[in-house]
Amino acid sequence: MKLLSTSLVYLSLLFMVACVSTDTFKTAQYINQQNAELTRLLTLPEKYSGPLKPMLTSLANDAFDKGLSVENNNPEAAIALYRIAAIAYWRDDNPATVSKLFEVSEHSNKTCQSLADNKPDRDCFLAGFIPILAAVEKAFNVAELDFHQVPDQSNVTEFNALPMKYHMAVETLNAMDSNIGAVKGILPRYIEQIELNKTMLLNNNSMRDYVCDNLYSTYLSLNTRINDVAAHLVTFRAMGADAPNIRQALLNLPIKTFVRNDPAVNTPLESKVKHYMQSKLVSALGDDACDNANDIRDRT
Repeated sequence: MKLLSTSLVYLSLLFMVACVSTDTFKTAQYINQQNAELTRLLTLPEKYSGPLKPMLTSLANDAFDKGLSVENNNPEAAIALYRIAAIAYWRDDNPATVSKLFEVSEHSNKTCQSLADNKPDRDCFLAGFIPILAAVEKAFNVAELDFHQVPDQSNVTEFNALPMKYHMAVETLNAMDSNIGAVKGILPRYIEQIELNKTMLLNNNSMRDYVCDNLYSTYLSLNTRINDVAAHLVTFRAMGADAPNIRQALLNLPIKTFVRNDPAVNTPLESKVKHYMQSKLVSALGDDACDNANDIRDRT
């Protein structure tokens, strides 16, 4: 799955710089320079993206270190730097920096909490929200099973690995969608962040459309994964896959339970998914939440 991270979306993220009061002109100048460099790297044509990934990592490291150094004396500047670092770590596609992304988010959340009502809302939202976007991407970038080709039963290794592959697929779906007991999946966290940042999102159309469109896209992809696994359980039951347990696990996913049990939803699958997504956001953003999500297929 590819989130809606086009150059235009990047620009909408990068230029939402909150009013930052800086102790020194040097700090303000540094923030502007880092922001400009991040914008340049992220908006270059795709063919240049590979060689520039290490440059994003270096930029993220520098911004994070600078943010730590000014956090106590200038928390607003630190938060702006954490936003820059979070975006750069997210887009450097480097597994070694995943922990750094979450470290940046933790520092940003702590600093934002210390500022209470005086926090820069948009920078604080982005620094906390980007790790969730990264987690969504990671979940949907896991190599998919080739459901359309029956494995060779004479290949003992492939045959024996099949049940585990199915369980892993279901676990990935559960990690995305679960909201049962103490377990909170990626999508409930996504919606939680939207609810916590209701005021900012209601006042910022581009950011609201971005989070709504990505949520819609995520639900469509999630449902496709669920149906891919479910549709091929019969094929693989004879090959040793634990089909009954896997089927029940799929049926227990919140999105499937909602779609299956809601009598008001008698429309095709995609409309059901949209209805489910909409119901999750109405309480946070009002009856008109995500109105622009309908045109997602035209922009992906």
